[in-house]
Amino acid sequence: MRFLTLFFCFSFLNLQAQEDFLPTQNIADCIGAVELQNQGEFKTAFTGKAGNVDDFFFYKHLTSFQETNSLYFKFSAPFNGKLDIEAAISKGKFQLIIFKNVSDNIAEDVFDGKATVLKSFTKGVSTLKITADSSNAQDLNSLEVKTNDVLIFVFNTAKNVTEHLEFVLNFEKTTDIENSDKRKKLIDERKNADLATMEIQVRDAETGLPIISEVNIKDKKKSTLYVGSDFIFSTEKSQQITIKCNATGYFFAEEQFKVHLDSSKRIILKLHPISKGKNMKIDKLQFMKGTDQIYLGTEFILIRLKDFLLLNADIKVEIQGHVNNEGENDFSSKKLSRQRAKRIRDFFIASGISRNRLSTKACSNKIPIYPNPKNDIESQANRRVEIKIK
Repeated sequence: MRFLTLFFCFSFLNLQAQEDFLPTQNIADCIGAVELQNQGEFKTAFTGKAGNVDDFFFYKHLTSFQETNSLYFKFSAPFNGKLDIEAAISKGKFQLIIFKNVSDNIAEDVFDGKATVLKSFTKGVSTLKITADSSNAQDLNSLEVKTNDVLIFVFNTAKNVTEHLEFVLNFEKTTDIENSDKRKKLIDERKNADLATMEIQVRDAETGLPIISEVNIKDKKKSTLYVGSDFIFSTEKSQQITIKCNATGYFFAEEQFKVHLDSSKRIILKLHPISKGKNMKIDKLQFMKGTDQIYLGTEFILIRLKDFLLLNADIKVEIQGHVNNEGENDFSSKKLSRQRAKRIRDFFIASGISRNRLSTKACSNKIPIYPNPKNDIESQANRRVEIKIK
């Protein structure tokens, strides 16, 4: 059996913690839709429950579609093209509705009743196939999309059923790949044209295309968040900076760089798509020292892993809690490590992942990364959660 270990390290940040900040990310609600960043084969499972939100309140014409046990998925089209979709349920029947956005927020479009219904299969089927026949532009079964269209796929089945749903998503571009410049979002923060510059480019590690992402740049005095794919800054002094990059469907990246007042620098951050079979190392999940409370602003790390687990229903994980307490392995250390592991488990369960796939283990301070930590950084590295994917 192959194991993949994910390291969640805890570091001090000057952030305000919030006790119960984790938002509902249930796959049974549109706001918790799993990102299908890449095409491929997926196997997930119905949760057996309806979501917490009535996303169909304003779609009165869809009377035969009553949310009882739903799964939401989101796909953003990188280019003009057509989609092949195949789906099958292990037992029983399912319904499918496909929405398209009208604004930048597809979840709000659906909730407000404004999203466009592209396809509606409400009678219930055990298998479904939508073919993108690019040779026939009039094919009524094809699903055409344009660059930056965002689609929501809503699968629904009988209540209290936890059957597996397997589906295949293939995307066929109908035009040549567009100029990558059209996919860029440039943030130009230069204040003095006479100074050297620092350029940051965020790119897909496989295609080399720009990725619009959240980029946090931190120096000794401040931390600033930007959203874009390309960034230009004036270099006002020599210093070391930390760049954190987060993009939907990609592994989180964090790197440190030195910039110099007298020379320009170009930094290319290559992000790797999240997919089954690839190594994942996700760290910097921050907890308050001595507690199981997660720092505000780090929940997106869990959301990325949550999406991965929801799209791979055969995977089970063991969530291991660790602490940094020096000295003997006492009761309080074991209790805190168990609480941290359970808090992560509870987040996944609330997201629609079966508790049967999740186990916890309290490791206390038995397996430190640094047996004799010399500084706060090493101490924080010991305060972690490790997750084994089986």
